[in-house]
Amino acid sequence: MLRQCIADNDIERGIQLYQEFKASKIPMNVVMFNWLLELCASAIERGRLTSPATAEPIPEFARRVFSDMRDYAEILPNTITYNILLKIHTREAIATAKQNPELSDTAENTCRYLIAEMRSLPDTKPDAITYSTLLELYVFRRDLAGAISIVNEAVLSLHAGSP
Repeated sequence: MLRQCIADNDIERGIQLYQEFKASKIPMNVVMFNWLLELCASAIERGRLTSPATAEPIPEFARRVFSDMRDYAEILPNTITYNILLKIHTREAIATAKQNPELSDTAENTCRYLIAEMRSLPDTKPDAITYSTLLELYVFRRDLAGAISIVNEAVLSLHAGSP
């Protein structure tokens, strides 16, 4: 059902399903949480920053879902989860920075924190998607030094794990 919401770009139905799952105590797994987070990311990419279903900003809802995933469902996020979160923060920053350029600095710090958190967990490591998502923020800001820094970090990180 959640997957169909992604195909239909139906954030309202996805939020409704999530609330029904929580109320009914229907267990969710990491894939279901990732689908819900991806639905949030997709809505933000299309310029939807607020949902009438919750009357809260979609990025805030996504952060609450991530918190519920870890704290209440006790499900460890995987690399895909973190990459979706990075996409949410990056897209939110780009959407809001078009109105206020200083806001993207907060997103950069949040993304850096998420990458550090990924590294601290045993089964999650930054991958090419991780770095390319953060790179989008630097490219949007026209920050050549930051972009080069991310590319260098990606090369070092990605090659450190190869034989």
